[in-house]
Amino acid sequence: MKEFYKKRFALTDKGARNLTKATLSSFFVYCINMLPAILLMIFAQEVLENMGKSKGFYIVFSVLTLIAMYILLSIEYDKLYSTTYQESADLRIRTAENLSKLPLSYFSKHDISDLSQTIMADIEGIEHAMSHSIPKVGGMVLFFPLISIMMLISNVKMGLAVIIPTVLSFIFIPLSKKHSVKGEKEYYNALRENSESFQENIEMQMEIKAYGLSEEMKEKLYEKMDKSEKVHLKAENVNILIMSLSSIFSFISLAVVIFVGVNLMINKEISALYLLGYLLAAIKIKDSLDASKEGMLEIFYLTPKIERIKEIQNQELQEGDDYSLKRFDIDLKNVEFAYNKDAKVLNGVSFKAKQGEVTALVGASGCGDSDIMMTDTINPLKSKFKGFHKTFKQDDLGLSLSSFLLN
Repeated sequence: MKEFYKKRFALTDKGARNLTKATLSSFFVYCINMLPAILLMIFAQEVLENMGKSKGFYIVFSVLTLIAMYILLSIEYDKLYSTTYQESADLRIRTAENLSKLPLSYFSKHDISDLSQTIMADIEGIEHAMSHSIPKVGGMVLFFPLISIMMLISNVKMGLAVIIPTVLSFIFIPLSKKHSVKGEKEYYNALRENSESFQENIEMQMEIKAYGLSEEMKEKLYEKMDKSEKVHLKAENVNILIMSLSSIFSFISLAVVIFVGVNLMINKEISALYLLGYLLAAIKIKDSLDASKEGMLEIFYLTPKIERIKEIQNQELQEGDDYSLKRFDIDLKNVEFAYNKDAKVLNGVSFKAKQGEVTALVGASGCGDSDIMMTDTINPLKSKFKGFHKTFKQDDLGLSLSSFLLN
């Protein structure tokens, strides 16, 4: 389970371990929540069969149940929230550290606002799912087979009356995964387009005002926002439809239990006590599964967010060896650099920027001068340069100079 969580949700080892503990806590909470129903069953048996039990029994049973529920709920709360927030912080730090080590070619193909969105909003989504959905769904995956086996052992027909409609109500959720993920990706892309348009308007506000295009640009922004909301509503409507169909089968399960139970009572195969017990079990399972369905939809909603985080984590990082500088000259020999393999920005560049001298790079716009510089000014003589990563490679000039100039 730990390895599954780690790979599925891009978590750290510690985060996956704590999420596993939270899942087990949720499982035990599901189990303990059945105790009140068992107590009600015992009381009903006493009423129906005149089996006398002392008041002390009910008091002790109730007190022990409350104590057990308090302890397990406290443990579950700690595992769901305290450890979740720590993992959220660790995941943000690890993602930021990965970003600091990525090659510059990665940033040429990804918008900076997208990356900041990943660090903040995407990880926030995982944080919420870890505290509200993932452990609950995992706990139900463990609990439902156990309670199903117990009901089948007690009475096969009544057990099937509870299980089959419940499974049918739940099966709609995994089948909807493709549509849920597609809708979320479309909404994400629409939001990114909105973000880029807003940023472009902010940067060009003087030009827009100068040409009298303020109202026209405002209308275009509103149109983009309306379009993104329509995409969002479309995705949400699919989820609403799925949940509605699933809820119908959930309520049908109660009716099926009553119908089958009454027929079995008429044939004297079970007692009214059995019918009551299975009806209570069906109600408890329905309530638990309804929460799990919402949690599973949230997990599907997370899929594009997790993919973006995994993309950053799986990128090849910039590596190099520590090196102590003895001189501060920059010596380039036949350096080549390209963002794309089929289009070189720099091809065979060679020159030396000597310590104590001013070196100027002059050329037409787009000639690659900014790719060489990587910064507004060049002054490698300052004493603050304590060292750099020895990564001067012909195929990755961006890495080498950025390591030298920005260290």
